[in-house]
Amino acid sequence: MCSSECDRVSNLLVDQGESDFECPSINKSSTMFHHSRSSNSTRRTAHPHTLLFSLYMSLLCVVLFLTCTVQSATIVKRRAISAENTSQQTDTKYCHSITPCGWAVYTPVSRRVTYYMKNVCECPTGKECLKSDDDLSVSAYVYRCKDIPSNRNPSNSNYDNDSSTKD
Repeated sequence: MCSSECDRVSNLLVDQGESDFECPSINKSSTMFHHSRSSNSTRRTAHPHTLLFSLYMSLLCVVLFLTCTVQSATIVKRRAISAENTSQQTDTKYCHSITPCGWAVYTPVSRRVTYYMKNVCECPTGKECLKSDDDLSVSAYVYRCKDIPSNRNPSNSNYDNDSSTKD
C-alpha cells in the first residue's frame, strides 16, 4: 500500500470510530507485510451505551421471567355470580338432615339434662331443631333439623325447651 492510500484508509476508519488502525510497514528482513499493531488493539472495547443496553435487556428478561412465574403460581378465584348478589346474602350455614343441630347432655343415671349445646349450623326455613336420638355413648339427646309438625307451635319447639326432652 502507498502511504497516501494508507492515510486515506486510516482517515476513513477514524471517521467510522475505529481509530486503532495503523498502516502496515515493510519488514526489512523479508518482503512480507506485517501489521504493527499493539497487543491491546486486537481486543474490542464495548461502548458504554452498549453495556447499558445489555444491562437493561437482562433486567427486563429477569423481570418478565419472575412475573410469569409468580402469575402462574397464584390461584385465581373466579366467582360464578356477581358481587352484587353476594352482598345481599348472609353467611348462614344450614344443617343437613343427618347433621345434628344440637345436643342436650344429661346425667347418665337420672337422665336429667344438665346443659344444651348448639351446633354452628342452623335449620333451614320450614324445618326445626327437634330431638331425634339418644346417644348413650356421650349421654346426650341428639337434635336434628326436621319438618315442623302441624300440631306444634314453632316458637315452643326449640331444643332449649325442656318439654321435648321428657319422655
